[in-house]
Amino acid sequence: MQAAPGATFDGIAFARKSYVKVMNIVCMVSASLALLSAYIGRDSMPYFFSLIGLAGIFLFSLLFYLVFKFSLARYFVPVATTLWIFYICIAFGSSLGNQNYLVIALVAFAVFSKKGWYRVTGITSILAIALFVNIYQRYHPPFYDAPKAADFLFVINVITPMIIIVLMCWNLMKDVSKAQKIIEQQKLSLSDSNQFKDKLLSIIGHDMRSPFNSAKGLIQLMENDLLTKTEREALLKELHADVDMSLKTLDNILNWASQSYYGSVLNTRTKTEHLNIYEMVEMTISSFNYLAAQKGIFLRNLIAPATFALGDREQIIFIIRNLTSNALKFSREGQGIDFDVAEDNDKLIFSVKDHGIGMNERTLSSLFHIATRFSKEGTANEKGSGLGLIFCKEFIEYNNGNLWIESEEGHGTTVYFSLLK
Repeated sequence: MQAAPGATFDGIAFARKSYVKVMNIVCMVSASLALLSAYIGRDSMPYFFSLIGLAGIFLFSLLFYLVFKFSLARYFVPVATTLWIFYICIAFGSSLGNQNYLVIALVAFAVFSKKGWYRVTGITSILAIALFVNIYQRYHPPFYDAPKAADFLFVINVITPMIIIVLMCWNLMKDVSKAQKIIEQQKLSLSDSNQFKDKLLSIIGHDMRSPFNSAKGLIQLMENDLLTKTEREALLKELHADVDMSLKTLDNILNWASQSYYGSVLNTRTKTEHLNIYEMVEMTISSFNYLAAQKGIFLRNLIAPATFALGDREQIIFIIRNLTSNALKFSREGQGIDFDVAEDNDKLIFSVKDHGIGMNERTLSSLFHIATRFSKEGTANEKGSGLGLIFCKEFIEYNNGNLWIESEEGHGTTVYFSLLK
């Protein structure tokens, strides 16, 4: 069983449902045994009508639970049966063993009492009645003669409370186990929700940093007031384009977040579409042009215009942006970054290649582990969260692909990822 996202475990409702179920079982079993005992002891009319009365109490209680569901039913069974047991013990003495039923009343008060004062009062009253009954039976004869099958009825009245208590305990244990499973599942759901929230915030922070850095650089140039009117106008257009791109990026992230969250409800993490990879790379290059120009780095799209693949648009755009950002971060002035694609049977292998500082084996081995990740400063002291590649690998796997990296310290890095044609 899987709890729906946002669902909460209602302990009160669950306990009430469990209580009603147990009491329904107790009422049905007890009513049946009471009618059986009435039939067996029918030679004693007082005993016969007493057992018919007990069966009536349980059947009336069953009607309460099944039809009316009054909270009064919670109090009716323990109180009514305790009074009946008191009467039957005084009327027929100890030879029938009816005093054993006080144990059921005691357990019912102890386990199912909703209010503390009611539980304490009920338990105290039953213990007092049990003490009084035992003393009374010792010194006073019964009002009526016992039925001829008194020995057989005594066995029934000893075994029945045990059976009922076992049934109560078994159902309670089963319900407790069920409640624990529900709680564990909701804990997992809550943990997933928290991880999703943390991931979303990290993605926003990671993806929005580059556009805002571009805008910040443009604003600083304008603040120095060293620009001509023509240059200022050109920079304002570029700033406007960067702001538009930032808003578009944020919209994309929020769309992906919405899709990812509700996709988890539908047990799917992707929305597969036909993607024009060439256009997606062109859009990414456009958004990074200013940052690339600041570092003197060339972005080259070597992918053919009619290159299509299957995948989730927002996730693949995130991957391309992230890999581009990383390549810029670790490239030096005058170097280039190449976007390319190669065919491999039913898949396309995409690559983002830079000629920057590269990585050693130790760094490579730690890139995809959250516990050991670290963020290395870029060639212009750029900061990072160390989460981008982890998300990229996760998203590629959602899209039935793989992501891997080839790198050599001092000789650049190439990141590959595959998608279905």
